[in-house]
Amino acid sequence: MAPYWSAALNLLGLAGLLAVNVYAPDLDVAGLDAKVAGFVEVGLVVFGYILQLLGSKVTHYAVKGLPVVGKSYS
Repeated sequence: MAPYWSAALNLLGLAGLLAVNVYAPDLDVAGLDAKVAGFVEVGLVVFGYILQLLGSKVTHYAVKGLPVVGKSYS
C-alpha cells in the first residue's frame, strides 16, 4: 500500500501548490521554503547533538569490559 499512499500524498501536495498558485498568486512560496529550510537546519543540529549523546552511551555499554578497549588498568 505504500506506493499508493506515496502517490496520493504527492498528488495532494501538487494540487495544494496549484491551488495556492491560482487563489493566492502573490504568496511567495520560495520565501516560505527558505524559512522552512532554516528551521530544518536547526532541527538537524539538535538531532545530531542528541544522536551523539545517545550514541556515546550505547557505545560505552557495548565496549565496557572488553579487553584493552573497555578495561581500566589503573
